[in-house]
Amino acid sequence: MPNRMAIGESRRRSPARLDASFVARWLRSSAADIARNRDHLTQLDAAIGDADHGVNMDRGFAAVLSMVDSADGLTPGELLLQTGATLILRVGGAADRSTALRSATQACSSAIGPPSCSWIWWMRWTRG
Repeated sequence: MPNRMAIGESRRRSPARLDASFVARWLRSSAADIARNRDHLTQLDAAIGDADHGVNMDRGFAAVLSMVDSADGLTPGELLLQTGATLILRVGGAADRSTALRSATQACSSAIGPPSCSWIWWMRWTRG
């Protein structure tokens, strides 16, 4: 028989921690999504830009994956900083994304403290 919850019992779990392994999984998942949608991102950019967004983001996140694979011992903030630096180096035009990652790192570190941040706080911060 399944374990049923009593009336009024909360289904909430304690918030997940934003540790380095979570950030690495998130970056890997983002890279896979970008690679899978590369052509679509390029088509969207063609309507308003120079049709290079999908190609550039795929190239940038391929480099991010290499960085993540060799990033043993980095804190979540350090991973985000390295991701921003990697994107600037590989993509150049991704300065806005890199700045967002750097800002997230600074806000997370100062509000909650390294090496980990509350996942709930992170979601609230990134959604504005």
